[in-house]
Amino acid sequence: MKATLIYFSWLELGKWLHQEEMWLCIGLIQHSTCDHVDGGLAKAMSALVEHVLRDEYLTGFAVRLILGYNAFQNDEPMWYKQKTKALFISDLAALQSTLAIKGSSGLKPCLWCQNILKKDSGLSDDRFRDISEHDVSRFEMASDATIWACCDHIAERIPHLNVKMREQLEKSYGITYVPQSILFDASLRPRLRPSDVCLDSMHNYFSNGVANQELCLFWHAISKATDLKLEDLRTVCLESQWEGPKVSSHGRVGYMKSLWTPKMWNGDTYKGQSEQCESILPLMRWYAEMLVVNVDSLRLPLDSFRTLSEIAMEIRKLVYMWRKITPDHVAKLQRLQTEHQLKFSAAYTAQCCRPKHHHRLHLPDSWLKLGVALSCKPMESKHKCYKQGLAERFVSKVEAGFAAALLPRMLHSQAQTMAEHMPPVLQPLQFLSPLKAASESILETWQRPTAILNKTAAGVKVYNSTAKPGDVLIFPDAAGILQWILTDGSHGVFLLQRLELVELKHGHSAWYITNNHWSRSVSLENPYTMPAWWRQDGERLICLH
Repeated sequence: MKATLIYFSWLELGKWLHQEEMWLCIGLIQHSTCDHVDGGLAKAMSALVEHVLRDEYLTGFAVRLILGYNAFQNDEPMWYKQKTKALFISDLAALQSTLAIKGSSGLKPCLWCQNILKKDSGLSDDRFRDISEHDVSRFEMASDATIWACCDHIAERIPHLNVKMREQLEKSYGITYVPQSILFDASLRPRLRPSDVCLDSMHNYFSNGVANQELCLFWHAISKATDLKLEDLRTVCLESQWEGPKVSSHGRVGYMKSLWTPKMWNGDTYKGQSEQCESILPLMRWYAEMLVVNVDSLRLPLDSFRTLSEIAMEIRKLVYMWRKITPDHVAKLQRLQTEHQLKFSAAYTAQCCRPKHHHRLHLPDSWLKLGVALSCKPMESKHKCYKQGLAERFVSKVEAGFAAALLPRMLHSQAQTMAEHMPPVLQPLQFLSPLKAASESILETWQRPTAILNKTAAGVKVYNSTAKPGDVLIFPDAAGILQWILTDGSHGVFLLQRLELVELKHGHSAWYITNNHWSRSVSLENPYTMPAWWRQDGERLICLH
């Protein structure tokens, strides 16, 4: 039942792209079918691009919205006019299949960098660098025209080569000759250019990515240098009673246990899902700073892990940022990635670098194209619709045309989900039900008796960020523990117990819990962040970021 699913959305949705409901599944091809298609998944991708970005869509067509999403008061249809091109975001494995590129099996594992080669390529001079190179200014970026010229050269040479020479040519360019693929189809090239391809932070870092690998490398180094056991860390984490955002699973005992299960740490990479990998990073850093900071043999590994943790913090900040991403926003991420490339090689040698260590350096450019720190996470979440029963229930009813028959049912399922969970109008700020009448004690605490905000909300959602009572909110100028959310249904204020900063270092902050209450209006003009984890230690609150 394994299959590749392709999703579609609109750049104009901006921060809404983080919501899985905003993505439509428009392509589905089973892996068993790909094996019988000349050109495989690359051919399927070409056919899909040709269909979705067809010329007649450029002039526009009428579309009538249903389910209450039509922004117009009358019943007039809207006019939909499609742009001339698309952006494509994918993990590296899917890129290799859909664009027919070699990836890690090629001499040149990066589609865009002309002078970045795999490890042990045998080429070494001032121009060519391997995937451990940290200085992005040394990357020779190929233009679309240059990449297409390489493809044309491959197509011209292939008929005159034997099998071995063909393999050598493809490996040298990092491109597989598949005449049906987008890179070799001159009519489709302008629709989806190499420069329109964007990389995915989730798979680069947290799903069999850079962070998964370093978690295991760091833990193996700790195990070798100390007597610490995974059971020790799991026990101390449980005894410390760490909490996290109420919308997450961080406060559950079973979740904390799962992070430290020995099977997660067997092998070369941390086996947890992307969310688990992202969650355990600040915990590992907290206990490393506490328990192994004075172990001399761990100085370089700890230095590398610190910078990796800073990168994860920066990615988290950008993902939950409410504004369009600009070059200034990604400058710190690029600097941290450059530093980490050097520190990782110093701690574990450059031989431990993988292609993802190089490809992650292109993430800032990808996010600038998209305008948002997007990953494949919302699409992975939508895979549940396919994986959890729908495909299995339907396959026995259809002998042929499985994908064509299943796609409409997936769309119907998504329409039902949107009708149940999405608001009639896409508003960035939503107060979550149930809304209840605020008690007199709450209103007295706020000391605004004339206010019309006389209801409490179960939570507030701003794009992809959800805050609920009990969460820790950190604003640029203040912080507090959220007590209540007062609202009239469209406007609101946070009522918080004030926190006073005591310490900020090494990826954590410490706060004194006061008895004072304060309020802050719920608004896009008042951005806040939430720690990944926190716990109370007497009169202090420890936050991990």
